[in-house]
Amino acid sequence: MANPVTPEMLAALLLGELDAAREQAVRAALQADPALRQRRDAMDLHLRAVRAARPPQPSAGALENLFAAARNLHPAAPVHNLSSWRGVLVRAAAAVVIAAGVLVGLSSMPEGPGLPAGRVADGGWAHDGELLEAGLGTPRRVSFRGGELLLDGSAAVRLHRTGEFTPPVLELERGRAVVTAQGASVQVKAGDRTATLDAGSSLAVDWDRPYERVSEAGSRVEVQRLPISQVAELGRRVYGLNINDAGLPEEVRRRRISFYGDAMSRDVFVAAFVQAAGRFGVSEEATTSAVRLVYRGAADRGEGEDESLLRLAVVSGGALVSGGETATRLERRAGSASELVLGSAREPRALPQTDAALSRMLVWARGRGSERLDRVLADVEALSQGLPAGSVIHSDRLVLPRGEERVFLLGSADFSYPLPDGRRGRLVGLLSSGAEFEVRGELRRVFLPLGRAAE
Repeated sequence: MANPVTPEMLAALLLGELDAAREQAVRAALQADPALRQRRDAMDLHLRAVRAARPPQPSAGALENLFAAARNLHPAAPVHNLSSWRGVLVRAAAAVVIAAGVLVGLSSMPEGPGLPAGRVADGGWAHDGELLEAGLGTPRRVSFRGGELLLDGSAAVRLHRTGEFTPPVLELERGRAVVTAQGASVQVKAGDRTATLDAGSSLAVDWDRPYERVSEAGSRVEVQRLPISQVAELGRRVYGLNINDAGLPEEVRRRRISFYGDAMSRDVFVAAFVQAAGRFGVSEEATTSAVRLVYRGAADRGEGEDESLLRLAVVSGGALVSGGETATRLERRAGSASELVLGSAREPRALPQTDAALSRMLVWARGRGSERLDRVLADVEALSQGLPAGSVIHSDRLVLPRGEERVFLLGSADFSYPLPDGRRGRLVGLLSSGAEFEVRGELRRVFLPLGRAAE
């Protein structure tokens, strides 16, 4: 074509307003230009949203007044029946909306199994209903119409579209997230609860529930609140291990354990498994052909992990949590916040939460691009390095890779952990995604993610 195809021409094509010659020319240009086809598809997405909306129905009196004013300006202009003018107004409104969609940057149609529900900061789209996961040591940020979402490493979420111009419903499958509602209220689902955030509010969510995730090579393993018998099966399936747990009492086989690690070989997996199950009296009996688990008695059973927990805390603003027998209102006030804790064996309860407790809940989010969160985490320092490759996190301890042979117990008074910059720290917090340390001689803490070793 001598002249380029303009957005107005694409809009006219989609609206059926081109004559035969121009339509043929535009379609020929589309066939020859993939980028132009993407622009056409993006405009068509907006047109479908306009057509799905209720068409405007101006009253006959309003149109008569409009046309009377037009006659005063142009007395010779003919006015035909009112119903035909309604169609013209609808088509004009659709063309304006389509052209506006191109101007704000939606000039290409993303690929995927469904329509886009959000944009992922590290590239790509979050599609409607599709599971979006964050890997160990790699939090992810997702922007969507009306808000944004920050996922901690090992978390997973689905975004469900509610319309072209409204925020999606966020369904957290597991892990930790911070949701911010900007221009409109946003709904977040976790388990059987739904939190509706006020516009301008931020909510921290921690959905601690059973799951397993293993990389294809078995090097990264996430085991959370799984029965000992299920972890034994995981070792058989992923590593080809001959694990014999038949001699364990059924009550012990049902007890749940957790551990997380990267660069995890067969031997490291067995050691982590036996160490996690050891709190319930399980040990390994050496054989030449199998890993035989035996029950030695439970002198120190420790606290069980049978209960899934959902924690909700307002970072700013407020939210209404529904889904139980009664709705619970969470508000952020100076110096404190409300926190809702839900467990399968507990009654739902709202707890007062201090700034320090909120900071502990959000320690993983420091330095992730949110000024609002960084203000809450002013006493936390973000380091560019993570835990050494091969580290294993348990619910009560951190085990460094073999060769260093160091075990750091949660809550120990010793500042014995060698931080990457040479300072010393003591272990004060463990998450599936990393470890939190207090720094010797400083009123500061650092968080070292799992799965992101020294760069």
